[in-house]
Amino acid sequence: MKLIRRLALLCVLVLLLYGVSPYFSFWRFTVALRSGDRAAISSRVDFPAIRTSLKKQLVARFAQAASGHKRWSRLGPTLIDAIVDAYATPDGIAAILSNPDALRNVETLHEFRFSAGKNVNWLKIKYAFFTGPRSFVVNREGLKLRFRFVGLGWQLNDIDLELGGTASYQSESTIADRLPTRDRVRDHAFQADGALHKGLRKFANLSFLSLQS
Repeated sequence: MKLIRRLALLCVLVLLLYGVSPYFSFWRFTVALRSGDRAAISSRVDFPAIRTSLKKQLVARFAQAASGHKRWSRLGPTLIDAIVDAYATPDGIAAILSNPDALRNVETLHEFRFSAGKNVNWLKIKYAFFTGPRSFVVNREGLKLRFRFVGLGWQLNDIDLELGGTASYQSESTIADRLPTRDRVRDHAFQADGALHKGLRKFANLSFLSLQS
């Protein structure tokens, strides 16, 4: 009986930790961005996945408009690769999060100019929630950051610039519209940290009582 009780308490604690972990991880991600810690940013970003995501969005954005131009087949992919290479770095991630309009408002690839990242106002978070057992999304002014639980932590694996919506992306907005308005994600992180310590204390107390009985 004691073993079953302790296992049940352990399961509750694990679920609690997992539930708050993406909020806390995202807060740590924003700390790394503000401090310019490239190593910390790199550990929280899946750069191959980000590269694939950005390239797919840019190709979809410009290929249709330039499909009738012969120069597109020769120069277009090369220019897109150069843009993706500029952003698929720790500094590039900071730049695209601070100024996504640098890519959103480009009419032609030749107009693109890379701009260095500035401090991001993370208070402008619209929503943040689970989209699956191992996936989490944060919406900041229409810029969707998708995280995935890999190994023992969360990594950024997709940045949706909303250059062209998809059904799955639109479904997230529908879900978000049904959610109650919440405090900013930074507050979620602090609340999660407090809940984590509270849960640990409760688990320790219950375990002690179980041993006493």
